[in-house]
Amino acid sequence: MIAALLGLLIGFIGSIPLAGPIALLVFNKGIEKRYGEGAILALGSAIPEAVYCGLAFFGFDYLFARYLWVEPAAKLLGAVLIVVLGLVFIFSKTKKQTDTKQLKLVVKFGGRWVSSFFSGLSIAAINPVLIVTWSGVAAIVFSVLGNLTPFDMIAFSAMVGVGIFAWFGVMLLLMKRFQHNFKPETLAKTVKVFGGLLIALGLWMLYGGIMGAIVWGKSLS
Repeated sequence: MIAALLGLLIGFIGSIPLAGPIALLVFNKGIEKRYGEGAILALGSAIPEAVYCGLAFFGFDYLFARYLWVEPAAKLLGAVLIVVLGLVFIFSKTKKQTDTKQLKLVVKFGGRWVSSFFSGLSIAAINPVLIVTWSGVAAIVFSVLGNLTPFDMIAFSAMVGVGIFAWFGVMLLLMKRFQHNFKPETLAKTVKVFGGLLIALGLWMLYGGIMGAIVWGKSLS
């Protein structure tokens, strides 16, 4: 029970900063008033995160300990992905709100909703930084709670996914509630600002990944 509640709390709080690619993608859906698509995208992204969390508990620490090249490689690939997504945000244009007729077709045939789900799923799944992140979280949880049963580890991982989805749901509800306070021009600029922050974050992570790779290379010599 404690492990499940802790997983819910970590998943919720850990998703609050608008610094990751998924957070910015969901935020972008919100400012375009495509709240349903944003929720589905968040749902898709929560699944790989919960899986990575579970894998961390069930042995990813052993993988990093045995294959030292995995961690620096993961950091480099994740940093490049974040920089690319930041560029997409900077050069993207805010789309007009979908009209009611078009929205009904989307719901009926599931085109954009299915696309949003698999976008969130794939972006989270191919982000190797999550493996490192959840391995670190697993180490901290083990140090706090001690030995966990397989059920505790599964419950923690599942509730992490629930917590991630819950935060994005709250964020989208707040954006919908206060949407009248935003102007399209302000929203477009906001997206570009977050894109710049995302690029800065990616470059910082890239620097750290390169330094880590150099240290790893020197350790082999």
